[in-house]
Amino acid sequence: MHFMRPTIFDLSKEAQEHDKDTATRLIGKKLFQGLQEEDKCYLLHKVVDFYLRNDLASEELHRKYSHIKKVREAFTTLKMSISKCDVQEMKKVDHKLEELEREVRKLGKNREAKVVGELYMLFQDIGKYCSKPRTGKKD
Repeated sequence: MHFMRPTIFDLSKEAQEHDKDTATRLIGKKLFQGLQEEDKCYLLHKVVDFYLRNDLASEELHRKYSHIKKVREAFTTLKMSISKCDVQEMKKVDHKLEELEREVRKLGKNREAKVVGELYMLFQDIGKYCSKPRTGKKD
């Protein structure tokens, strides 16, 4: 999946040029605050699922941004590969996802630019939190 890194980066940069709201961050420290390590991967799985269903499926988006189809396919593959993440505190993860969904809805017209503009950060966090070997043991 590393071969997609430059494409995702370029697409994010392209979308950031259209993003008028530079103060809001969807993907970042606030998203993961208060979560255990294993819960972060599961949350990212849920975020990817939310984006694929709600933001990355838009036909308008496919006309507006180059490479969006390839990137959408890459995130679909990533979603499947991280679907078996462990989760310790489902309520906290669900709450974090609900907060993200509310924040995305509040963005209005800027929603797509923000989501696409942060796909590279999402991709990096998946690599950071979801690529650790699973031992099958609970601490």
